[in-house]
Amino acid sequence: MSALGMPPHLLVLFQARPPLEYIPPIENGMKKKFNGIADYVGYFSKEQVPPDPPFETPHQRADKKKRERIIEHHKKQKAERDAYDPKYDPALARGATNPWLTHDPYKTLFVSNIPYEVTEKQLWKEFDVYGRVRRIRMINDRKNIPRGYAFIEYNDERDMVNAYKRADGRKVSGRRVLVDVERARTVAGWYPKRLGSGKGRSRTKPPKFYDEKPLILEEHLPPDNVTSRSPSLEEVEEGAVLEDTKQ
Repeated sequence: MSALGMPPHLLVLFQARPPLEYIPPIENGMKKKFNGIADYVGYFSKEQVPPDPPFETPHQRADKKKRERIIEHHKKQKAERDAYDPKYDPALARGATNPWLTHDPYKTLFVSNIPYEVTEKQLWKEFDVYGRVRRIRMINDRKNIPRGYAFIEYNDERDMVNAYKRADGRKVSGRRVLVDVERARTVAGWYPKRLGSGKGRSRTKPPKFYDEKPLILEEHLPPDNVTSRSPSLEEVEEGAVLEDTKQ
């Protein structure tokens, strides 16, 4: 043990280091002159700098994608409208003997807003009071689930007109149904709702965007003569509906 009470291997750590070697300063050293970047401007490229790409905010990107989706949807609808044939019967096309469409469109009543649990027998009972029903075609989807509307064909055209005037708003299983004449095969230029025309253009709300700019799609909209407005009772009573549809 040393006089400080520390072992030799620890005492070595506290010993002074040798002094640094003295190096005299450089006399008359080269002084470098700094003038900034003015002397190097000639080395810069003289090509025009391309402009920065326009910056899109998240709202602008959302509006752009929404407009693209709407335009693509309308183009698809237009292609389907061009290929739409209201007289095409899928059942007969598959070789079936029982046609899917009703026999006479001028004796056919369109009924919508039907509760899903209503059966064909119940619907027959509800609408047979207006005249003798010949056939009822309830529409189901590919999974055989009711879609809430049906076509009812009467034996007489007057019975169909009577049901058209009196059955609108009638409660079926607790829900008021809506009735209309069949328009697919009786009104020229008419298209169903899935093709963008069944619900009427006046009831369609325009899409909203963050920039509040309207979307113009005149080239993709249905023709001006397409409408789903139900005729008034006066038109039905005067026979204008059936006369116009037969022309």
